[in-house]
Amino acid sequence: MKKYILMIVVMILAVAVEAKTNENAGTCVGQFLKIGVGARPCGMGEAFSAVADDVNAIYWNPAGLMQIRGKEGTFMHSEWLYDLKYEFLAYCQPTQKGVNAFSITYLRMGDMEGRDKDENPLGDFGAYDYALSMAYAIPANNNLYTGITGKIIHQKIEKESAKAIALDIGILYLEPAKQGLKLAAVLQNLGTKLKFVQEDESLPLTYKFGAAYNKNKLTLAGDLTKPQDNDARANIGVEYLHTQNLAFRLGYNSQNDLDKGWTLGAGFKSNSIQFDYGFIPYGELDNAHRFSLTRRF
Repeated sequence: MKKYILMIVVMILAVAVEAKTNENAGTCVGQFLKIGVGARPCGMGEAFSAVADDVNAIYWNPAGLMQIRGKEGTFMHSEWLYDLKYEFLAYCQPTQKGVNAFSITYLRMGDMEGRDKDENPLGDFGAYDYALSMAYAIPANNNLYTGITGKIIHQKIEKESAKAIALDIGILYLEPAKQGLKLAAVLQNLGTKLKFVQEDESLPLTYKFGAAYNKNKLTLAGDLTKPQDNDARANIGVEYLHTQNLAFRLGYNSQNDLDKGWTLGAGFKSNSIQFDYGFIPYGELDNAHRFSLTRRF
């Protein structure tokens, strides 16, 4: 029965996160690690590995933390699919040599009805996942930043639980000959296996390559993302600063064909406070809304 419950949860997450699938889709556990964080990056179609200029970089590319000049904290709440609640809390602080950061990612599923192998009801059960992350970024030289994130991953389904540890490694290159151009490479979820009951399952190892270009009020970004358990996808994002305090965003994620792959977002900043909103449609499966509140100290 436990294995049956686990398969249901993994399938729901795999379908929601990776709508366009191949034969390997959902074969890795820890699918919640693929769900993007931050209303700003998600409004830009998750094309953020080379932008990575705020505290959300701890997830998208830890090397990008080097672009942050002061203390910064953020909280994201997302109303996601299938009554899922998705939360993200992060904080970063520059030091003399680099930038430290930590984050908590938490995903909780609403109560589901449990049944045995004969379909007899066994009462409701719940499930949740979380990841605790710590990151550190340093400059390799004036134009190249490096960063690493260590993660403790925990999943619990009814009475069964599993843990793993993993690393994210990122680099960010600022092209000196072309001011405003940045290039990125990121390896995510390199780590141990999660073991539920008697089975060891791999984490969703993911490769990202990105580029971003900023000119005046406009930022253009693109990522190529290749998860171990699915096809490569393209992410494209645009951010336009209408005023110093108001930004509009548009994105495209080729993996989301449940709708048309488009995302929308906006952000408003007042002094040290910033509010961001991201809208991700999933067609008949409903829509996802992400809200982020960021404070700079």
